[in-house]
Amino acid sequence: MRRGRLIIKIYLGLSLATLLSNPGVNDLIIDVWEGGSVLYGWDFLNSCLDRLPLLVEDSDCVKRLGGRPVEFDIMTELLGMEKDIIRKLQLNDLSRFWPFKLSKNAYLPANGWCTLFRKKISKVQSKRIFGEIKYIDPQEKELRVSWWRKLNYNTLYNTLPLDYLMKKLRDLDSVKNGLKSIPLYISSLLIRSRLDEFRIYYLGKKKYASVTVIHSPLLNPKLSGYSIAYMLIPYQAFRDQGAFRERAISDAKKLGLLEGEPVFIRGYFEKYGVLLGGVSELAHFRNYGIILLGRLGKWKELGICDILNEMKEN
Repeated sequence: MRRGRLIIKIYLGLSLATLLSNPGVNDLIIDVWEGGSVLYGWDFLNSCLDRLPLLVEDSDCVKRLGGRPVEFDIMTELLGMEKDIIRKLQLNDLSRFWPFKLSKNAYLPANGWCTLFRKKISKVQSKRIFGEIKYIDPQEKELRVSWWRKLNYNTLYNTLPLDYLMKKLRDLDSVKNGLKSIPLYISSLLIRSRLDEFRIYYLGKKKYASVTVIHSPLLNPKLSGYSIAYMLIPYQAFRDQGAFRERAISDAKKLGLLEGEPVFIRGYFEKYGVLLGGVSELAHFRNYGIILLGRLGKWKELGICDILNEMKEN
């Protein structure tokens, strides 16, 4: 059989874990979409806005990524009952839902995670290609991208969603797959109001489509006088009714966050909003030169600090 070009390291996915692995000039990064990660953010005014409100409880996490940590008080309000929130999410409990794990104070980088993420991308020297992965043959250590030639690797680092990887792998039947996730519609609304604290609304009442609304300050000097609200709507509960964008704006108005229309609104469906289940014999992948990294790659609820610490251990 004619083999493709051998590459020592191939990374699947341009995630934070990939960047922290310091891919070299002779390595290759393959991704299925150009932004690479939700940390890439939304483009706005020659800058970026975070797609997710990712707080951390350790300021050192921000510093290690090259940012300046800013501390915020967190104000929370429960409207309704926790059992109603569980019903909306179709979860057994709330322990796996990350907005419920925040303490009374936490940190954000001064210019947002997307700024730090993009700076790290700009320093990557590895070649990057984008396209659908047709298959991965772990026995031959070979893969193919839809429009690219066959490639052989020594080690394959995966940070793409593990359920995606499993569909592309050939002849790895000994690993049992029990991967599930709860999808969310996440809408970002830029609001004409300054905010100095971090507010989280947990919404169990039926009049709200959102299960959680996170209202965050903005530190970008260009956006002085503005704040951003993230509306998290469970997709399964409202998929037949649709109109997610309109529901997000309606919830913001009901909470008194909007006097008029938002200045900027972007939304997307996050298929992997909450990770459930897992894969047996994760160590089995290493026998084939496949290393699983990151939250989606390992199918494990990891925050930014968790990823930093795990990469340090590796």
